[in-house]
Amino acid sequence: MSESRITYRPDIDGLRTLAVLPVVLFHMKFDWIEGGFLGVDVFFVISGFLITSILVSDLHSGKFSLREFYKRRVRRILPALTFLNLCVLAFGYLYCFGFDVPEFASQAIASSFSYANIHFWLQAGDYWGKAAEEAPLLHCWSLSVEEQYYLFFPLLLWACWRYLRSFVAPIIAVLVACSLILFLVGMARFPTSAFYLLPTRAWEIGAGALLGLFQHYQIGQSRGVRFGPHAAFAGILVLLGIYLSMPNLAMGAILATLATCTLLQYGNTPGLVCDFLSSAPMRAIGKLSYS
Repeated sequence: MSESRITYRPDIDGLRTLAVLPVVLFHMKFDWIEGGFLGVDVFFVISGFLITSILVSDLHSGKFSLREFYKRRVRRILPALTFLNLCVLAFGYLYCFGFDVPEFASQAIASSFSYANIHFWLQAGDYWGKAAEEAPLLHCWSLSVEEQYYLFFPLLLWACWRYLRSFVAPIIAVLVACSLILFLVGMARFPTSAFYLLPTRAWEIGAGALLGLFQHYQIGQSRGVRFGPHAAFAGILVLLGIYLSMPNLAMGAILATLATCTLLQYGNTPGLVCDFLSSAPMRAIGKLSYS
């Protein structure tokens, strides 16, 4: 499959671990990791980087196919998601007092058809509110954001690649900047909408996409040997800092995005960070991160 046409990087599996563990620990109510939910932002950037790298590889080799792309997405996402939905519904029905079958079923349908973020935005509201806290499939909002992004992005990338190839990166950069501005304005005026919806979250996935394009054109690669280990170490420190002592949400998301881009760019340069991220335990957890 297409993933084989890009070089496997074990450090990225380790970076997935640095994304998933803080999210799990945060939802287990450990007070010392108050910014752990920002691991979701790390996942957004990783996803944009990897998927764009795959798409660009396909476009470059003339093997791009929307049908194959969407088939790969369905095969990766749907089996585990369906299993999760069925288990949650069965457990809730059997063991949860006051189980609301229609509402929980609507959550399962929303997650399966990738509009869970819109459903929870309209039905549950504030991510930290009581209604959201009692929604068993709330965490599927981020998966829906990703899938909505990938409903449109491959078409955009294909059109730019075919008709405006010299301007692919600038076009995506402008869209990322517009989304970031929407996010910052939204967090100040409409924080719940800015938290859940694609237009205000696309910049994070898009940042990873830009990095994937830059690496395809080998922009900045020559600096990796000299500065890579130091930059990677700084990226790790920033991630740990925002996980342990989170600033406001907007700043936390920006710092998480910058740190993740730094680690995607330099995390595979030889050094302590590369060894840590590429270690067997980190890779093992990272490979299981989605499921």
